[in-house]
Amino acid sequence: MKRVFTCWAEEGSTLPSCLSEGIDPPRFIDGTPDPRCVVALWRVEVGSFEEAQAIRNLRYGWEPAVPTGDAQPCPNCGAMHYPEGSGQCWNCPHQC
Repeated sequence: MKRVFTCWAEEGSTLPSCLSEGIDPPRFIDGTPDPRCVVALWRVEVGSFEEAQAIRNLRYGWEPAVPTGDAQPCPNCGAMHYPEGSGQCWNCPHQC
């Protein structure tokens, strides 16, 4: 299953300050926009947050992203995913 992630920056910056799922700027619980995430730098459609992090790190020449926890088979489809990280399965809609 594909999901859209957007990499955001502060106004006037070209370095990412956050990576979030969806196309809308991240907001705080009270609904106000996060001032660190004003300018959309790029979007990517991938299977999980871990994939989006890996792409972000490659694009900026950073160390490889290291997922949280160990990969385990998805209880729905058997594809390997990181339940301790995002919990998103790249192959089906399962979310831990």
